[in-house]
Amino acid sequence: MNNPMPLVSIKAVRGFIPSILLLENNYMVRHAFSMNAKETGFAHVFQTATVSVARRKCGSIAFHGLIIGLSHGEEELTLIESIRSGHTKCNENVPIVAIVSSCTSDLLLKLDNLNVKEILPRPLRVRTIQDAAQHIVTMAAST
Repeated sequence: MNNPMPLVSIKAVRGFIPSILLLENNYMVRHAFSMNAKETGFAHVFQTATVSVARRKCGSIAFHGLIIGLSHGEEELTLIESIRSGHTKCNENVPIVAIVSSCTSDLLLKLDNLNVKEILPRPLRVRTIQDAAQHIVTMAAST
């Protein structure tokens, strides 16, 4: 039987809990992921369904990673561009994961040019987001 690797709390390893912004329009996915992160203590998740709230949060908090659902068209790409241009509190090289419903070659090229670390296809499971977040937390712990 293949047991999945449990999420590791970086707090115990490095003395801090990384902060992750989850921009996703599906409430159940946001809520389930956030609750799991809180219960396991591996990350502090700020969740939102709107780009405007995500933009405000990025203007005031230096997140260790972002998971961004591309649901609102170009708005999310503009947010990522702002982060990469240094117009937010986030580090310009902060790990970003994108969630997409479909991925054309043009979108793939845009995401690659924006240094998006991982692309998750919809429909997705909470476990898939947890795995991607674990990569973000691992990158945050190594900096």
